[in-house]
Amino acid sequence: MKGSVVDSAHMEQRDQDVNCWRRCKRNVRRTIKWNKLSMRFQIRTHLILLFVAFFVFYLVFLFLYTGLFYADMIRENVAT
Repeated sequence: MKGSVVDSAHMEQRDQDVNCWRRCKRNVRRTIKWNKLSMRFQIRTHLILLFVAFFVFYLVFLFLYTGLFYADMIRENVAT
């Protein structure tokens, strides 16, 4: 039973934080009327955003790889 008051207070704070996050997401959905849109549109939007996110991550990786590794390899080949 040691620390049960602290644990319950921590759990209560965590529950309030989760509920706040859920309320915030719900309010955003209501504001943009997301639930009134067709499920087909919602799925299409999610898939497009997922593709765009992967593409952006790929471009960032490509840019970093080119700048950090590939450029050094080119300089080494030119120097020889």
